[in-house]
Amino acid sequence: MLKAGVLILALLTAFPAMARPERVVSLNLCTDQLALLLLGPDRLVSVSLNAADKGLSNMLEEAADYPLNNATTEAAVAFDPDLILVGRLRQAEQTRMLRGLGYNVLSVPDANSIEDSFAIIRMVAEALEVRERGEALIAQMKRDLDGMQADIPKGSVRALVLQPRGGTVGAGTLVSDILAHAGLVNIGEELGIRGSGTLDLEDILRTAPDLLIHDADVQGGTSMAQSLLDHPALADMRAHTANVAIPTRMWWCPGPWLVEAVERLRAKADRLQH
Repeated sequence: MLKAGVLILALLTAFPAMARPERVVSLNLCTDQLALLLLGPDRLVSVSLNAADKGLSNMLEEAADYPLNNATTEAAVAFDPDLILVGRLRQAEQTRMLRGLGYNVLSVPDANSIEDSFAIIRMVAEALEVRERGEALIAQMKRDLDGMQADIPKGSVRALVLQPRGGTVGAGTLVSDILAHAGLVNIGEELGIRGSGTLDLEDILRTAPDLLIHDADVQGGTSMAQSLLDHPALADMRAHTANVAIPTRMWWCPGPWLVEAVERLRAKADRLQH
């Protein structure tokens, strides 16, 4: 993974200088939320349907003021945009198509750490020519994070992120970095997982976590993916282990909700250690 300073330089130089965009369309959940944070309706003309999904978005109230698009190329060009925001990982082919049609496209990567998130906020703010707003957002997030660094012992609470199908996260992920900022040991990293991984029931039970982290929005479902979480042995483990619910939407995308996720986890860690 690129060091933060190198990543910032790479992101900023990857997007060439252009006239200030006045008709911005976003086709990606993470760029939706950054655009909603950094722009107003005078320049942001549409965000994707995901921005108005209560299970995915942290910006529901703000998104209600904008036309929504279904993230297709046809939907984007219908707004006559001078800048289109997309996600790099899942929208690479769409990016090539839009650029081939002559549209300016900012392809935004995923964040693998909080420092990456700062670099991405700076990248988007630079492209939108709202640098001061971007720097103000980054500065506030850093102040809030710095304010949580003192007086909480680190490294003594072992935490397991538990998702449907036994999914968890390991090294090199934004979630793992959030856990580290909260002073927690990520069991996924202990197990040697990089990126995302899957644990079977026996593996989960053997981890003996001090803290289970789950998404309250996916509890109680009836899908096969959910069935593992409802196994009696795991239900017993959960009943005798400290739990905290962190909605997945709070650690998918760069933004101030990352700070809130750290804050919730640090508060739980503090209670477990005192």
